[in-house]
Amino acid sequence: MKTKSNEVVSTITETAPDGSPLFIVLDEKRFLSFTGSNDGVMRATASAFIKHMPTMTQDLADAAWTDDRERVRAQLHKIKSAMGLFASPVFVKTMTVLESNIGALTRMEMVQSTSRIADTISLLREEVRYFLENLKSFVAK
Repeated sequence: MKTKSNEVVSTITETAPDGSPLFIVLDEKRFLSFTGSNDGVMRATASAFIKHMPTMTQDLADAAWTDDRERVRAQLHKIKSAMGLFASPVFVKTMTVLESNIGALTRMEMVQSTSRIADTISLLREEVRYFLENLKSFVAK
């Protein structure tokens, strides 16, 4: 299933012919490559991402609502770095463009854009969680 990076679906329902999930935001091949398919590294990294990302996205939302553009830019950069091992290149590019252009947006555009980013990150967290639950099958590929 192909989707724009700012569209979010609530569950992973599409599967490839072999029965494996077709992730929307997670780039599992990239994650496997960056971690060398090391089970311990993948679990530690993914678990930290799942645990800390809600706080990071809330900080992003708070900064957007208070129109603190430097804080929004800093949070986007921090989040982009934290998800760099997991996220599809398209989503990383979307965040990079937003980070670069945050000064040109109205406050409401910034709030809406960061809200879409947060929603997509929530989907990424669910995909990473699913990946962890089924880690052995992904490493075996």
